[in-house]
Amino acid sequence: MDSDLDNCDSEDECDVAFECQQPSTEDGQEIPLEQHDSDQDGQSGDGEDQQSEDSDDDLPLNVWIQVTQSKEINTNKIKRNEQMKFTWEKSKSFQGMVFEIPEVEDTSNDRRDFKPSDYFSEYIDDNFFQTICECTNVKYMRLHNKPLNLSLKETKQFFGISVLMSLLKYPRIRMFWAKTTRVYSIASVMTRDRYFMIRNHLKVVIDDDISESLRQTDKLWKVRPLLKKIRETCLALPRANTVAVDEQMIPFTGSCGVKQFVRGKPNPEGLKNFVCATPSGLVLDFEVYQGKDTFLQNSAKSLGVGPSQLLG
Repeated sequence: MDSDLDNCDSEDECDVAFECQQPSTEDGQEIPLEQHDSDQDGQSGDGEDQQSEDSDDDLPLNVWIQVTQSKEINTNKIKRNEQMKFTWEKSKSFQGMVFEIPEVEDTSNDRRDFKPSDYFSEYIDDNFFQTICECTNVKYMRLHNKPLNLSLKETKQFFGISVLMSLLKYPRIRMFWAKTTRVYSIASVMTRDRYFMIRNHLKVVIDDDISESLRQTDKLWKVRPLLKKIRETCLALPRANTVAVDEQMIPFTGSCGVKQFVRGKPNPEGLKNFVCATPSGLVLDFEVYQGKDTFLQNSAKSLGVGPSQLLG
């Protein structure tokens, strides 16, 4: 190899001869150029790894800890994603729940000429008004030892006045009998003191007839006969193929053990009611929310309140 360099006439020829010379080992054996290049690449790769390690050593301790933790988190995410790969298969043994909806005769044509009072009588008839009258008289007698003498006609007048008051929405009930704000259709039917006397003793159930166990399980036992009567009429209505189930807020700001406050509702304060209705808004069934034990008797109670109201 040295003789070839000695025989060069110029520096350019020596450079060409030097580039063309095959690399050799210490024994004088020539090494192929491809093998020589791969060895050089390996050495350069080792150098880059060493350089990256040196660069990691140059990092501050707090930065190095953050980099190490981020690498571990990415590794754990990759492992977790690999473990969470599911394979869904179609099962032929699955059987859905079958609901039997009782057929109800459509009587909408019979109600074509109904007045508002006739519709109201479908839900609360004279028999139930008579029950309210008797329960109210019993309570007044036990408290004051004298009869209230509430009649069926007067009971219906009381409910009619209450409905009219809800439409006029005076800030105080006494204003309906005041001189400047007097409403003739109310003040001419019942006096103010008589109205408040009935209102303060109104009952739909006799307290002594309710057992202690029922009082503990049903928080709405004082108005349960009224809810039951209205629900029976709702269940008798013809059902469409498409229904909707949703929550409804019954506005109420008084004192009640089951009162709820749901932020974002048009009426956030009141009683929460689960309602099954037709697309036109006709209520077919309902259940007032009493807490987590509302659907306690339901077979799907372990699924939560939402599924229980649908499967109940």
